[in-house]
Formats: sequence, C-alpha cells, structure tokens
Amino acid sequence: MDIAILKKKLIDKIQSTKSNALLEEINLLLSLSEDSENEVYHLNEEQQNAIAEGREDIQKGRFLTSKEASEDIQQWLKK
Repeated sequence: MDIAILKKKLIDKIQSTKSNALLEEINLLLSLSEDSENEVYHLNEEQQNAIAEGREDIQKGRFLTSKEASEDIQQWLKK
C-alpha cells in the first residue's frame, strides 16, 4: 500500500475513534517506535538460547504449519 494512502487511512481512523484507550496505545506505540528507531536491541543469553533451540527444532522438523496450529487451537477451544 502506498505510504500516503496508509497515512490518510490511519489519520481518518484516529480522528473518528472515540476510544481514549486506543489513542493512548497508538501514542505509546509511536513513541516507542521513535525512541528505538536507531537503537540496536541486544539479546540476553536466555533469549539467544531460546532462538537457537527454535532453529534446531525447525531443522529437525519439530514444528507445525500455520494450518496445523490453527486446527490444534480450534480443537483446544472446543474442549
């Protein structure tokens, strides 16, 4: 989507909302985005280990497709 069109749609939605909570969340999100735009995020050892474990799982075929995950969730919700 063209950035100008996206901005227009967002502005229209922001102007039409009556939800103070939504506006506060949007403001927070935009503030976080501006603050961290040039920062590099450093992972701690636990996060790096979790990523390595996930990559190993993928290499060994231990994962679900999106469709399989959705089906599992639907089954869990029926219980």
